[in-house]
Amino acid sequence: MFRMSKKIDYAVLSVAHLCQSETRSASAKEIATHFGISVSFVANILKQLTRAGVLNSVRGVMGGYELARSPEEISVGDLIRALEGEFYFADCTHPHGEVVCNIQDCPVRNPIHEIHRKFVSILNTTSFAELLGLDGHRPVVGAGSRKASWGAGDP
Repeated sequence: MFRMSKKIDYAVLSVAHLCQSETRSASAKEIATHFGISVSFVANILKQLTRAGVLNSVRGVMGGYELARSPEEISVGDLIRALEGEFYFADCTHPHGEVVCNIQDCPVRNPIHEIHRKFVSILNTTSFAELLGLDGHRPVVGAGSRKASWGAGDP
């Protein structure tokens, strides 16, 4: 079954939390406690997002993490690339052409490439502002209706 990893799921939750925070900042402990998830796992995710330029870390007593860019400028695709590298839908859609389909005259190669292109486009163009309905953006259907996970057990 195709699904987001827990790492991506928690990264989306963490960035969403920062986007919705009045100060657009929070500690790993605050985020983890809010969603009832592991502090160390959230801290590792936030460190990776900081290294990728999605977040900034703030040192000191009131330290934590803050958005490095506005919610309009951060996409779901940014998080996936930061944490897991380039996404590819099937072996024949690998972004660097390292894996190729060995089936001659594959009847689904072009349709699979088109599905991949559309899916990656959605990931790259869906900003957190849109995802959460912030600053006048029309929200994605159902945004904010779940607290802890946006995928576990969904049909």
